[in-house]
Amino acid sequence: HRDPSAEISVGDILNHPALIQTQTWSLTGGEPLLQASFIKKLLAGCSRKILLETNGTLPEAFSSIRELVDVVSMDLKPEAGLLDKQIEFARLACCRELYFKLVITAESSLDELLEYLDFFKGFSRCLFVLQPEFSAFSDTLRKALMLHDSVQVKFPRVRIIPQVHKWMGVK
Repeated sequence: HRDPSAEISVGDILNHPALIQTQTWSLTGGEPLLQASFIKKLLAGCSRKILLETNGTLPEAFSSIRELVDVVSMDLKPEAGLLDKQIEFARLACCRELYFKLVITAESSLDELLEYLDFFKGFSRCLFVLQPEFSAFSDTLRKALMLHDSVQVKFPRVRIIPQVHKWMGVK
């Protein structure tokens, strides 16, 4: 078994038996773009389809690997101070297959979410996923259902997909 604190090389990943025959890779966990230089080395010459899961707050890092990524899954975070970076990121990512995800929490205000989503109306061709938070699922699902029709006016491709990994107990 490998020491979990040991560094992993590009070769370790590319030669891992589980990945050799995999056609699609998903880059996720924490914020992958914090490792943009490693990702660039990893994906150089890679022929696999690449999905990047990101919070969309590091547009500069994304621009360095944009051409290596096929699909971008961008988690929208309505926290203060992130909006400008997220919009800049979305503008860079819309040349790839881009979809947005928004987690609906028990604390989510529908009016505030709709106001926040207004900033992304220029990306109406993108898929938009509403994710009811699992810990308060009945409340958050109800909110997602109420939000769905309003969001669909601006984003015709809206879906509600629960946080399945949490149902399964996967962190």
